[in-house]
Order: sequence, then structure tokens, then C-alpha cells
Amino acid sequence: MTGISSKLIKAALLLTLLLPLSGSAQEPAPDATLDAEIRALRQEIIDMNSELQAAEQDFLFPASTRLTVFVSMDTAKLFDLRSVEVRLDDRIVAHHIYSEREVYALQRGGMHQIYIGSIAPGQHELVAYFLGTDHKKRDYRRGVSHNFVKSEKPQFTELKITNIRSRRLPEFDVRIWE
Repeated sequence: MTGISSKLIKAALLLTLLLPLSGSAQEPAPDATLDAEIRALRQEIIDMNSELQAAEQDFLFPASTRLTVFVSMDTAKLFDLRSVEVRLDDRIVAHHIYSEREVYALQRGGMHQIYIGSIAPGQHELVAYFLGTDHKKRDYRRGVSHNFVKSEKPQFTELKITNIRSRRLPEFDVRIWE
């Protein structure tokens, strides 16, 4: 009898040890549901944040007074951009020092929003200074000036760096998007 009771005790002990393990094997369903809920909640927060940022932009920079300035460049490598300074009506409104990765992105067709702000409708002067090195690694600093009349509509301005291949020099241009 002791052999049978000993076997029963061992079996009961083994079952008590294995029972928690079998229960944990069935628990991934609640964890998977929780993970899905967390992902859905995270996406909802991202969407709400995007909506909040858009509302904040509209509040801080109403369409009737909004001016947005972008920097872009073509793919040729005659000018290595280091920084851009933007002045609006003799006041510095933006300055940015570019990393190698940012310059690479610009050369591949990217655009950098360097400034967004509110200005009154009417006559204004935009001046941009570009600092970098030319194809011979010499320091190169140039400025471009543009007088414009701000209307009641949002205005988008592009500061574009292009290359004059015949002279092997960069050219700086201001483009207004309508």
C-alpha cells in the first residue's frame, strides 16, 4: 500500500507543479488582446497629436497671415551647404546649421521648412544668407533678397540652391508658390 500511496502522492505533487504551467500556456490570449488594445490606443494618440498640431498651427499662424519658408537644393555637388539665415524686414527670423544627413536629404530632393510665422499683409523684404563651401572646399557666403507683397492668403516661399554648371558656381533663387 505504501507503494500505491507513494505513487499517488508523487502524481498529485507532479500535477500541482504542472497545473500552473498549463494555465500560463493558455494566457497569451489576454496578453495578445492587451497588446492589440495598446497598439490601437497608441495609434489613437498619434492621430490626436496630429490633429492637435494642425489646430495649433491654424491658431498660431492663421492662413491670412501665414508665411512659410523652405530650403531646397538640386542634386549636383558644387556647393556644400553649412547654414542658412533668414531675415524678414531686417529681423532675423530663422537660422539653421545643417548636418551632413540633412544636406544629403536636400541633395536627394528633400525640402526643409526653415520658418513658419505670421506677418501682416503688405510689402515685405525677405533676405537669406547661405554659408558653405564650394567644390574647391573654399568658404562661400552669398545672400539673396526678395521684395514681395503678402496677400490675405497663406504664402509659401522656396529658397532654392541650384548650380550654374558653366561657371561651376551655386546660384540662389527665391520662388513664391501660389
